[in-house]
Amino acid sequence: MPYGGRWCKKGWLLEEDNGLKGRIRRTEKYGAAFFDGVLAPYAHESLKSRIMGLLDQRVVTIIFGDNAISPLLSPSRSAHSCDL
Repeated sequence: MPYGGRWCKKGWLLEEDNGLKGRIRRTEKYGAAFFDGVLAPYAHESLKSRIMGLLDQRVVTIIFGDNAISPLLSPSRSAHSCDL
């Protein structure tokens, strides 16, 4: 079965860009309680919790050029500085 095959077949992953990317689908049948069917080989508690830890990581990227971030970029600059 392809790398993401089990997870896609279960409906937890949606492949994008010819399998180069993917998106996690968190539906009512998603989660540690649903390691059955094609995911049964991964149902051991320690393995299941590690897998869910990876799948449940959420990444947020925020990019903006507001003055509010200037103290984070350079603590020596004033919070009112506009010369980023």
